Amino acid sequence: MRLNHPIVIACIAYALAAAIFNVSPFFVGAYMDGLGLSEAQAGFMVTVEMTVMAVIGFLLGPTISAWSHKRQLLGGLLLIGLGNIASLLATDYTTLLFCRIVAGAGAGFLFIYANTCIGRSDEPVRWYGFSMVASSFSGVVLLMSLPWVIGLWAQNGIFLALLAFALLFVPFALSDKQPDLDPEQQIQTTPEQAQITPIVLALLILTLFIVQMTQSSYYVFVERMATDVGLSGPDTGAIIATAYILAVIASALAAWLGTRWGRLLPLTLSLGLHSVAIVVTCTTHNPTVLALSVITQTFTYFFSIPYQLGLAAELDDTGKTANIAAGIFFFGMAMGPYFGGSVIERFGYEGIAIGVVISVVAGLLIWFRIGVMLRARSSTLLA
Repeated sequence: MRLNHPIVIACIAYALAAAIFNVSPFFVGAYMDGLGLSEAQAGFMVTVEMTVMAVIGFLLGPTISAWSHKRQLLGGLLLIGLGNIASLLATDYTTLLFCRIVAGAGAGFLFIYANTCIGRSDEPVRWYGFSMVASSFSGVVLLMSLPWVIGLWAQNGIFLALLAFALLFVPFALSDKQPDLDPEQQIQTTPEQAQITPIVLALLILTLFIVQMTQSSYYVFVERMATDVGLSGPDTGAIIATAYILAVIASALAAWLGTRWGRLLPLTLSLGLHSVAIVVTCTTHNPTVLALSVITQTFTYFFSIPYQLGLAAELDDTGKTANIAAGIFFFGMAMGPYFGGSVIERFGYEGIAIGVVISVVAGLLIWFRIGVMLRARSSTLLA
């Protein structure tokens, strides 16, 4: 497959849009150390940026997906570039918050492009798997370099790293050859295309939101948890980078496996192990145990993502449901940092662990319920 193939560009665009989440543990730590923010304030800064990206994908997806593909890609890159350059010059909390909103908006444009392309593909689970490969691979590179650049330039090092990533993507955006569809074709759904009722969509939205919010509330404070058990910044970066190397394998495994074992079995096994690993991470005082649990959690979570998002994408082939579901997915992630900061200030890390377990159990029950409903409609999409 050519590097300028639309699906390849979509996978890379997805990785760039998701980069803020990949680097969020170091963002939170850098904000706290460099700007003197509390857990809740630092978490709120990350939450706002991710929320803008998610809301644009959720609310504006049908409109922006009707734009030409180059407008989506180059418009997103322009906003990401301006947001990160302005962040380098910001001198106060309010100004920096506005700059991150601009960068989040740019990520939202890329996010819409990626989800629309993948949602219209013949194998959404497979291509979401490859998008996770791109995301986790770029995460490895970023996480291995961040301790060094933060040591040199504090939080500005993260802005420079994200800016460099955006610049590297420009040639891919310029080479996009995907034909643009008629706007009405992009936003209309026929009865044959739509295999989803309002109740199914509402259940999917609830499930994706609660699972991602609690996962994100854990992940963005991993660096703080590691510091509390005596690990240094470089050691933590090496642990998370190792986890992301294995996440590349997990994502590739999900892409290869596809639906050979159905959707619910891989989803249940991966999210079950994900929950156990988070409980261990949040309660251990042993650096080695924490490292192993972080690696296990990252592997299982990245394996689960193609099934979570692919499920929604396969409910219709217009890309509309994929944009809605993925928007909610990232909106849950966006709420996580602020939710996590508030929970930790009141209940400690154990509160995060309890929230994760409750959300995964509730989420899996809803997914099973969706499976029953779809089978009753003779649409065995989850079998």
